Amino acid sequence: MSREEVFERESDLTKIVEQEGAKFIVNEIVILFRDETTINDLFGVADLVNGRLTGFLPGLGVAKIEVLAENIQELNDLINRIKNSGNLFIEDVLPNILIL
Repeated sequence: MSREEVFERESDLTKIVEQEGAKFIVNEIVILFRDETTINDLFGVADLVNGRLTGFLPGLGVAKIEVLAENIQELNDLINRIKNSGNLFIEDVLPNILIL
């Protein structure tokens, strides 16, 4: 994947789901990471969940991974897999919540 692809992939708005009043993209995970994290570390996280790194903002410590989840339970399972992986550079893992 080229660096341009990492920065330019937009969310698929047809994948919006709602749970308890919050709307989010069911096939995207947001990673909050520490300063020393490299893009290769994030590719490793994406591989852990058979996903694809689609966003990377190193100045903000945020990355986005597209995954093959089609419902809330599948998304939560993938989020928990990352959280439980023991990666020390990860601050938090959450769904891509929409702010409207």
